[in-house]
Amino acid sequence: MAAARSPAATRPCPSWTSPAPSGGGGSGEDTSLPGPTTTNSQGCCDGGAGAEAVAQEFLAAVRAGDEAAATATLCEDSDEAADVTDAIARGASLDVDPSTVENGGGNEFRASLLGVIDGEPITTGYVSAWPDLDGERWCVDSFYAG
Repeated sequence: MAAARSPAATRPCPSWTSPAPSGGGGSGEDTSLPGPTTTNSQGCCDGGAGAEAVAQEFLAAVRAGDEAAATATLCEDSDEAADVTDAIARGASLDVDPSTVENGGGNEFRASLLGVIDGEPITTGYVSAWPDLDGERWCVDSFYAG
């Protein structure tokens, strides 16, 4: 499993820009990100709905045993293909645990997973999705189930 990265640092939504420095206190610089002003063709910064949809598409492909479809949803720089192959080979049936969903301010989707592998309940599982490096499509960056 790859170490999770902060999508805000590596995958900004194309419409997000750093605000102009403020004149007040501290370092004198406002480092917060504003809300989105536009969306890309895949609905980037849509409150996490696009990222959740690709995560659900990914999990459906894993459940169906469709490795090609599952790996097609992975981010360009994701190294999770081996975990996908392993999960499919072990008959994974995984779903998002709705009580753990986070959307990172609308630019991502993260959640723990529930389900079975090898006919046994998993003890840990995780999926995350956010805009790919070019910011033009949602993709699955992190996945693990065991």
